[in-house]
Amino acid sequence: MLRLAALVFAAAILLPLLFGSSRIVEGQSGGDGWRNFIYDFQTLLTGILAIAAAWWNVSAMKAADASSDKRHNEVLEKARLDQQRIIERVVNPQTAQMRTASVILGMHKRTIMKVNTLEGQLERISISVHMMDFIITQLADIISRPQLREGMRLFDGEVTYKIHALEKRIEKAKEAATKVYERREEDDFGFMKKPARELDVLYGFMTRSEDEIEEVLEGLKGIASQYGVEIKGLEHK
Repeated sequence: MLRLAALVFAAAILLPLLFGSSRIVEGQSGGDGWRNFIYDFQTLLTGILAIAAAWWNVSAMKAADASSDKRHNEVLEKARLDQQRIIERVVNPQTAQMRTASVILGMHKRTIMKVNTLEGQLERISISVHMMDFIITQLADIISRPQLREGMRLFDGEVTYKIHALEKRIEKAKEAATKVYERREEDDFGFMKKPARELDVLYGFMTRSEDEIEEVLEGLKGIASQYGVEIKGLEHK
């Protein structure tokens, strides 16, 4: 396009100026008509060329800006898709599995709470510590998975805090379950005769973790919605 414009300019302007015959000065007649026209209107032609050059410059700048905007949008879209894939790995299948563990914990809690006394409830926890340990182990595995840890850099502060708080409770419960299980094996009656600090930790885990898990799940659902990610296997839980 630019080469064609330059060729037209050379043919229309430069050639008459360089090779056209000039008019006769005395009568102001004769000579090359096109050359004379250029000389007569050279100021106007110069202005037109200046305007054309400015138009070309503005057009070139607009084209450059459009190209830059396109590249910028492509970079943003790639970043968005990368983040979307990270969030998809975070919520699937972790959210559905976390909800399943929460449901099992809730069922187990209702069984324990049927006993009327606190001492009896602690005794039931001691007897069924293997079930508590199973639930705790499942939750510990889910919350420590690398895909979840990777995605936490995209979480807001509230969701991150809730996950860390749940993680700390799970860690303490795991330690307590291990100690209770070890002490149970030393007890001929199959349960600890006196409530211990470890049983209190497990009791706190049983009564509080269900709500804490639900808060984490709600946070993950909100993040998934923000990034347009579908959570699989959660709707029927």
